Amino acid sequence: MGAKSELNLGFAAQNIIPPEIKLVTENEILSSIYRVGAALSVPVLYRFASFDTLSLFVDLALTENRMKYYSGAQYCLMGRYFLRAGYYDDHITAGAGCRAGQIQADYAV
Repeated sequence: MGAKSELNLGFAAQNIIPPEIKLVTENEILSSIYRVGAALSVPVLYRFASFDTLSLFVDLALTENRMKYYSGAQYCLMGRYFLRAGYYDDHITAGAGCRAGQIQADYAV
């Protein structure tokens, strides 16, 4: 898909040794969370000298012996404007963003 494509992989572990929180009358142990994810970003070459990219994301999380699946897509126009859609914990998400220099603003529902 060309030299400008990127594949990113990640792994995160949270609360490996689960901490215990003492409440007034009882103790609660936070659950461990293990997460693995991947992102593929490819350039979109439908016009000359395009800086557009299409990114696809997949994320799996294991918490409380339950596997959760998350996915999403992002279209970046001219490296400046973003349109996003995703699937998160049994519902659909959408968002948009804009970058101006070092400042980026995002909105999601």
